[in-house]
Amino acid sequence: MRPPRRLRHLGRIGYTIGKSVALALVGDDFAGEGTQLCVHIVGVERPALVSAASPHDPQGKAMRQ
Repeated sequence: MRPPRRLRHLGRIGYTIGKSVALALVGDDFAGEGTQLCVHIVGVERPALVSAASPHDPQGKAMRQ
């Protein structure tokens, strides 16, 4: 896991996809898909994974399970 860095990010719980989702501005050296990062959420360090694919569920399949 990469060492913590100062990032500006926005996070929310994606209820329909069953995951926490965050948007962050990171440098090119940290932007590769699958890169493991650490984020601080209310003072607690949590693991994060860079994903290139959108977690969007346009069909609402996860919500109907």
